[in-house]
Amino acid sequence: MWVLRPLAPKETDHEAIFAAAIGGAVLMVLAWLSLALPVPACAMKSAAGIPCATCGTTRALHALMEGDAIRAFVLNPLAVVLLLAGSVWFTYAVVAVIFRTRRVRLIRYAKWWARAFAALVLLNWTYLILAGR
Repeated sequence: MWVLRPLAPKETDHEAIFAAAIGGAVLMVLAWLSLALPVPACAMKSAAGIPCATCGTTRALHALMEGDAIRAFVLNPLAVVLLLAGSVWFTYAVVAVIFRTRRVRLIRYAKWWARAFAALVLLNWTYLILAGR
C-alpha cells in the first residue's frame, strides 16, 4: 500500500538521494557521449557467451535517444520500462525535494514488490538469452 505523507524528522530523504544519484549518472553519460568514448563490452557475454541481465541497456538507451522506442523495447524490454519509470520518479523526486511536498512511501507488501521485481528480472534475462542479445 502506498501513502503520501510529510518527510518525518531525521527520516532519510530517499528522494534527494535518488535525484542526486540519477542526476549524477545522467551527467556522466552525457560526458561519456560527448567525449565519444567507446561503449564497454559485456564481460559476462565475453567470458561465458550468454548475456547478462542488463545486456542491451546501452543500445536500448541509444535507440530511445534516437526516438526508436520499438527497437529499444526489443533490445531490452525491462530496461526501457525502468528507464521510463525512472524518468517519472526522477521528476517526482526533484519536485518533492525542491517544493518539500509530501512523500510517497510503501508501507505494505514490500517483500511482494521485491519478489515481483526479481521475477521480472529473471523473465527479462530469459528473454535476452533466448533472443540471443
